This record gives sequence, C-alpha cells and structure tokens, in this order.
Amino acid sequence: MKLFSIRGSCKTSCLQLWHGHLARVFMGGTPMPRAQVWHGHLARVSWAGRPCHEHKCGTGILPVFSWARRPCHEIFCESLSRAVGCALVAVGVFLLAASCASAASPDDSARAFLWEQAGAQAAAATTPDAYLQAAATYNRLVADGVCNGPLFQNLGGVLVMAGDGVNAAAAFERAERYLGVTPETRQGLAAALALQTGRAQAELPWSRTAFFWHYAFPCSVRAATALAGWSLFWLGVFFRLLRRRGIGRVFLRSLSETCLLTGGLLTVVFSASVLMTLANERHDEATWGARIFTASAIETEVGR
Repeated sequence: MKLFSIRGSCKTSCLQLWHGHLARVFMGGTPMPRAQVWHGHLARVSWAGRPCHEHKCGTGILPVFSWARRPCHEIFCESLSRAVGCALVAVGVFLLAASCASAASPDDSARAFLWEQAGAQAAAATTPDAYLQAAATYNRLVADGVCNGPLFQNLGGVLVMAGDGVNAAAAFERAERYLGVTPETRQGLAAALALQTGRAQAELPWSRTAFFWHYAFPCSVRAATALAGWSLFWLGVFFRLLRRRGIGRVFLRSLSETCLLTGGLLTVVFSASVLMTLANERHDEATWGARIFTASAIETEVGR
C-alpha cells in the first residue's frame, strides 16, 4: 500500500502543477511559458508516470519487490542448488577424513608386528612357558587398546595350552562378545572350564542354552536387532493411529498388534542383552591389566 501511495502522490503533484500552468495560460493570468519551461513540465509528468521502481521514491524498497516478483520455480532451483552444493562439500570432507583415518600409522605397524610375533611364538611353542610367552605378547596388544574377537580367541587358545584356565575362559568370553559363538570359542571355553575343574571334559553352563541369543550373536548384531524392534514398535503405533481414522480397521488392528508385541519384545530382550554385555566388557577392560597369567604343565596335560 505504501508503494502505490508514494507513486500516486508523485504523479498527482506533477499533474496539479501542469493543470495550474494551463489554467493561468488560458485565463490570461500569465504569459505563455518559454519552451524550456514546457520541456521541464513534460519531463516531470513523464517522470511521474513511470513505474515507481524506476525513480527515487522506490529505490528503498526495490530489492524486496524485485525478489518477490521472481518466479517460484527459480527460487526453488536456487535453493536446491545451494543445498546440493553444501551436501557435496560435506561428503567431500567426510571422505577426506575417512581417508586420513584409514591411512597407516606407526602404531598400526607396531601392532601388526606384535600380532605376527605372537603368532610365530604360538606356532613354535612346545612347553607351557613358551605358550605363556606368546600369551604375554598377545596381551601387549590388549594393553595397547586393541580389542577384537580374533585377538581374544588366540589369547584364550595359548592360555589353554599354558594351563591357565581362568584367564583363558575370560578371554574366550570376551571373544564371543565380538564374534558370537563359534566352534573355536565353544571348544576353547569347554577346555578352559575343564582346566578349572580338573576334569578331562566339561560341559558349558545351562544359561548358555536358556539365553542362547545373548551368546550366539555378537553385540553389534544384538544392538541392531534391538533398534529394529524399536522401529517395529513405532510402526505398530502408526498403524493403530490409522485404524482410528477408519482405514482398514480389521487388517490394521491385527497388523498393529503384531508390530507392537513383536517390536516391544525384541526391544526389551535384546536391549537388556546389549546393556549386560557392555557392562561386562567395561568391567573387563578396567580389570584386565591386573590379571596375572600363569603356566601349569599338569593342567595342560589334563586339558589335552
């Protein structure tokens, strides 16, 4: 409204001035103006008739209204191009950071050397003390912050051969948290329990059968299953909201109940399993440095 009022006032004032001069000329009040005066009047009238964004009264609001007159598809395309550009920059930064993180470092070279050295010591070992030396080399990797399934599996194996059943069982339990139950971890854990009890063979605890999902799957798989159950639960909530609107009530009712029950059960069961695994792993990380590995020739013979 301000734009049109300014434009109207400019045009009205110049037209009033023009009509005043015409009235004075035809009424005989004043002589005919000179040619330059008429040109000045005509210039002011033509200036007043221009669009407001072409003269001084519209310069203050020109950028706003020129932007508003742009088509919507041009604004959308410009915003989309900026968003795509920002996304490409973010992806480039992420790839650069990933490449820098994956580059080999001196620590990785030292860890690879220790890994090969421990494997060579375990392969050449024939006595409990030699196996204990290989276990000490593997344990240097653990102390250096390396935590993965193959490392603890190999550590448990050499500890079994050294006759240290307690620490071997702890190593195999940590290996199962990263790998899940494998034939190697199952046999190694049974051998470690046999060393502790002094029997030739030992059976695994009944809890491993009753809570099979806690031991059979790695912690990462159980966490993903808990997340899938949580998503399924909220999908059931969404279906229940659709059912209230009268869209396929019978089908959506059964589907929502199935999603709610299955998703809630998966979330509770696997979330509890993951929390227990994380608590045990944190406890082992804090107390692993205080463990003392020992060798026993008699227990090694029993283990065999």
